[in-house]
Amino acid sequence: MNDFKTRRLNTIHATLQEIADKTLEISMSTFSDENKQKLIEPLMKRHAELIVEAQELLK
Repeated sequence: MNDFKTRRLNTIHATLQEIADKTLEISMSTFSDENKQKLIEPLMKRHAELIVEAQELLK
């Protein structure tokens, strides 16, 4: 695997960890379920995009 792919995968990994942390923080908050869903939805979309990108890099 070349250096670019390795660096990009490391960046994706770090970003996925940040998304997980933010999602946990939101889910533990006192926001209403509706507000939680609105805040988490874009994070899950980004999560899915990053997973697809990582899968492509690993091919």
